[in-house]
Amino acid sequence: ASVSALAVSGNLVPVEAIPAFGQDDAVASFSVAGSRQSDKIPTQSAPTSLTITAAWNPSDAGLLLIRGDASNGVTDRTFVVTASTSTTSTVAYAFNGRVSQFTIDSAPGAEAKCTFTIHPRGNQYGWSNN
Repeated sequence: ASVSALAVSGNLVPVEAIPAFGQDDAVASFSVAGSRQSDKIPTQSAPTSLTITAAWNPSDAGLLLIRGDASNGVTDRTFVVTASTSTTSTVAYAFNGRVSQFTIDSAPGAEAKCTFTIHPRGNQYGWSNN
């Protein structure tokens, strides 16, 4: 399966490494008089934070947008992760998030890389897919 990340519609980011992605378990429980705890009630669970590595290209519009978002610190965007399930089928998973921790590793003798983390936003969480 191939995986890539998209920043905003039409801005494909050339991703070299992306972690396994999915949802954190989220449950709600409450105390009931006379018993220890209620049943665990499933709630909508948030996507996990994603730390992504890409080849650094200082003229790539998508990477510059992401770097600017990390510097700004308050920009919410919809991110899409696409996963190929077969040769003809691709599933796109979308969530709202903010970018942080944008770093550039320009070690001599190696390809320059950038690393950034996308954190899902509270009250805007959950995967949507089609």
